[in-house]
Amino acid sequence: RAAPARVARPSAGPDEARPPMALHPPAQRPPVPLAEQWQDLAEGERDRHSRALTALSALLRLGLPAAAAGRGGCLTLHIVGATPREEGGSVQQTCDIFAELLRPLGELHGVRRVALLLIGPAFCHHGAHVTGQVLRPGVVSMGCCEVEVAHLAGLYHEVPLEGPLSKPDAVIAFQPGIWGYSSWEPSVRRALVDLKAPFVFTSYNDAEADDDHGSLEEMGFPEEHWVDPGWLPEPNPFAAGSSRPSVVNEGRPLREQHWWQCLAPRGPNSEHGVNGT
Repeated sequence: RAAPARVARPSAGPDEARPPMALHPPAQRPPVPLAEQWQDLAEGERDRHSRALTALSALLRLGLPAAAAGRGGCLTLHIVGATPREEGGSVQQTCDIFAELLRPLGELHGVRRVALLLIGPAFCHHGAHVTGQVLRPGVVSMGCCEVEVAHLAGLYHEVPLEGPLSKPDAVIAFQPGIWGYSSWEPSVRRALVDLKAPFVFTSYNDAEADDDHGSLEEMGFPEEHWVDPGWLPEPNPFAAGSSRPSVVNEGRPLREQHWWQCLAPRGPNSEHGVNGT
């Protein structure tokens, strides 16, 4: 039997042109977190973001963002010994300096609200220093994270702490120079004993980190405070990029956030293993 003849379909005329295929733009990759680019950043960029990433790294190492996310997404951080020049004297300045702490907490770690309290004697209001005075508080949005910022004038152990900002998940100090100032003892004690919060701080180099550690032991803080989740002095992976010569220890340059350590509260009661005085 002969096969049936095939009928050719008429070609589409100009008025019947097929619509062009829809072209979808390639999916954009999410930006690489700054922490993963750290060693490739220019010296100035590492200087700019060192404080923020040091704080973020410390919080993650202590497991605090996950804990905050599990209880509603709120995290409180005290930065002590702060100065307007280094940590910002206004809400906007502080948020700019700590942007690489605040945005990742919300975007990557489930934190919905961060309360950031900066305390230090350098904060003044109209040129006058008033201990305990809160300066220019404010609330801003950083990505999907709401951030409350306040600056408080005074030494950490002297200022009154009230309201939701009064209970920190961690206390951080950048280059406090504990070895040179005995006034740090009651401030560290307030963090560990009264507030039951880990105390993280940095040093310019290994010699100063060792001096800070020894000074804290002389103040009555036993070695168990540096046991996990705390840690002994060690190089900080997010140290600043630049350094300057030291006039005290020749051959040991000063690099901000170069070394860090953490004391964790201890014991079932308010003493946390800290030797009473």
